[in-house]
Amino acid sequence: MKFTWNYLKFAVYAVILISCSSTKLTATWQATPGQSYHFKNIAIIGIANNADIRKSVEDAMETDLDSKGFNSTGALMFLPPEATKETISKDIVLAILKDNNFDAVITINLVKKESDTTYVPGQYFYVPNYNVPFNDFYGQTANFAYSSGYYDESTTYILQTNLYNFPEGKMLWSAQTHTTPMSEISATAQALSLTLCEALINEKIIVP
Repeated sequence: MKFTWNYLKFAVYAVILISCSSTKLTATWQATPGQSYHFKNIAIIGIANNADIRKSVEDAMETDLDSKGFNSTGALMFLPPEATKETISKDIVLAILKDNNFDAVITINLVKKESDTTYVPGQYFYVPNYNVPFNDFYGQTANFAYSSGYYDESTTYILQTNLYNFPEGKMLWSAQTHTTPMSEISATAQALSLTLCEALINEKIIVP
């Protein structure tokens, strides 16, 4: 019964996450269409100046990939939180990847940030009058209230995710996603990871 309940909770969570997913896959590219790759040790590198965002994205990807039979490691396990393209050299990163015996690298980085403001017009909505008895239903039975319009501001992040073999460094697959932040960083990262992992695994880009 415990297994059934845990499975049910996971299934409900997955459905909710998918239904309110903040990430859409907008484009993909593959160096050799139809080819699948098997890797023993995958590094996941979130390229961001914010360590919390890096950790959330890398952890979500690592969890999702590992649950599907892959062996992956988020870069915060071997790169310092403050590591950026400006603070750590490419040669150092390559040396670390080599020392840890990685044979593939997934990078996730921000390409563009877009902001949009949309006016949502006001509307009438129905408010029943609960004080009117049934025998007076010909009288005033309902009211209509008006909600004023407002401006809705939204932000979309365009991200690029690349898969490379290592140490060759050849790009094998790339994807572009549009992500709208959710209330929690972890929820946004989980929606992003779910979208990317589904594309990588369902299209058999990588296989366990």
